[in-house]
Amino acid sequence: MKRTYIFLTFLVISFFAGAQQDRYIIRYDVVNHQQEYLIVRKGKDTSQTSVIDLTRSNQVTLQVNNLAGSFKQSIEYKYKEAEQGTIVNPWWGQAINGVGGLSNLSSLTGILTKASGADGNGVEKDLKSMEINEAAAARSQFLLRYNQFADVYSTWFKAYVFEQNCRSLWLDLSRLRYNLQYPSEKVKQLSRTKTNEFMPGAADDPDLLLAQGGAGNTTTAFKNLTEAFGFVRTAMDNYSAAKVSAKDRYTDSLYQLAANIMDKGNRLNTASGNEDATTYLGRIVNVYKQILQDTYVRTVPLEIGSRTRAAVIRLTPVIDSVTMQALSISISDTTTREITIYKKAPLRFRNTYGMSFVYFNVNRWHYFVKTQNNVSVIAREGGDFFQPVLATLLHFYSPRDKGFRWGGSFGAGVPISGESTNLNILVGLSTFLGKNDPLCITAGVSGAKVKKLSGYQPGDVVSFQQLNANDYNQVYRIGFFIGITFNPAALNAKD
Repeated sequence: MKRTYIFLTFLVISFFAGAQQDRYIIRYDVVNHQQEYLIVRKGKDTSQTSVIDLTRSNQVTLQVNNLAGSFKQSIEYKYKEAEQGTIVNPWWGQAINGVGGLSNLSSLTGILTKASGADGNGVEKDLKSMEINEAAAARSQFLLRYNQFADVYSTWFKAYVFEQNCRSLWLDLSRLRYNLQYPSEKVKQLSRTKTNEFMPGAADDPDLLLAQGGAGNTTTAFKNLTEAFGFVRTAMDNYSAAKVSAKDRYTDSLYQLAANIMDKGNRLNTASGNEDATTYLGRIVNVYKQILQDTYVRTVPLEIGSRTRAAVIRLTPVIDSVTMQALSISISDTTTREITIYKKAPLRFRNTYGMSFVYFNVNRWHYFVKTQNNVSVIAREGGDFFQPVLATLLHFYSPRDKGFRWGGSFGAGVPISGESTNLNILVGLSTFLGKNDPLCITAGVSGAKVKKLSGYQPGDVVSFQQLNANDYNQVYRIGFFIGITFNPAALNAKD
C-alpha cells in the first residue's frame, strides 16, 4: 500500500512538472505584420497553435523578426478593448534611395579649362599690337595664374565628387539601417550591392574602404583652391592697373568665370561642413558592418494574463546626433506595432437566464375517449412537440479569444404553459456569442416528471367517456432541449 502511494505521488509530481515545461512563442514580423503562435512541449517538440492556453502555461516569449539592432523596444499591454494609437514616423515611410550631395554640383556652370598661351609665350604675338610692354607682362602673368587655378580646381572638384559619393553611400546605408519596410535579407543584399558599386570588392572586405581616404582631401584641396584664386585676383589687379590702349574682354571673361566658380565652391564647401571623405569612409565601414552582423531577431518575455488583449511594441531609434541630423529624425520619434493576443483563459463560471424549449416523447400525444356507435375507445391525437421553459443555467467553460467557445452547462427550468408545472433539470453543452459572452446557446438532455397514460393503450374499449387524473401516472423521463439564455451582467462587466 505504501509503495502504491509513493508511485501515485511520483506520477502526480511528474505530470505537473511536465506541464510546467510547456511554453508558447509568438513569432511576429515587423515588416509584413504577420504573427503566428507556437507551443514548445517539454522544451523540445514545437508545433503551431491558434491560441495560448493559459490553463497549460503562462510562459510566453515574443520573437520579433526583421527588427534591426538600431531600435530599442519597450512593451506595453492593452487590457479589454482600447483604441489603437499607432505613431508613425513619416520619414520611415519614404523610399530608401536618397538624394546625395552630388545634386548640388549641377549648379556649377561648366568646368574650367586652361587658357591659350598659358605659359606666357603663346600670348606674346597677341601683345605686339599693345603699346605698353608692362601690360603684356601683366596679362601673361594673369594667364599663368589662371591656368594654375584651373589645375587646382580640377583637383578640388575630383575630391569633392569623391566626398559626395562617400556621403551618399553613408546616407543610403544609414537609411537601410533605420528602415522598417524591408526584410533583413533585402537590407543586407542592398547594402552589399551599393557598397560594391562604390568600390568593387569592398562588400567582402569593407576595411578596404579606409585606404581610399587619400583619394581626395577636400579640406586641403579647397585651401589650395582659395590660395590659387588669390593669385588670380592679384594678377588681375596688376593687369587692370597697367595702361592699355585696347579693352581685353577675353581676360575679363576668364577672371569672371574663375570668380563665379570660386563663389559657388565657397557655398558648396560651407554646406558640406568640416567633414571629408575620410570621415565618411569610417562611418560607411561602421554602419555596413552593423548591418551585416545584425541578426534582426529579438526575443522578449511577455506577461500575459486573462485580461490581456494585445501587446504593443514601441520602437525607438538608437542613433547618434550626426546621423540623426543627416536623416532628419529625432530621438523621440517612435513607431508602434500592435500584436493581438489570442488566448484560452482558465475555467470560468457564468449564470444565464432565458428560455429553453423542451421535448419529451410522451408529450407528443394527447389521449382522449372517443365514443362512436355507443362504443367508447381510447384514441390519441398530436400533442405538444415542445414546451417552453423559463430556465436558469450555470455554465463552466474556458474563455478564448479565437475559435469556437464551448463548455458544459446545468440548471433548471419551470414550464410557462401547459398543465405541467414540474421542475425540469437541464444538462448540456453551450456555446457563447458576443463580446464578453452575453449570449449563450445550449443544447442537451432534460429530465422531469411527465404525465403518462397508465393501464390503457390506444384502441382499448372502455366503459367511461372521459379520462381523469387517476388514469395518468407521474413518471420521470429523459428528453431533449435547446435553450437561448442571456447574461445581463456581461454588458457592464469589467473582465
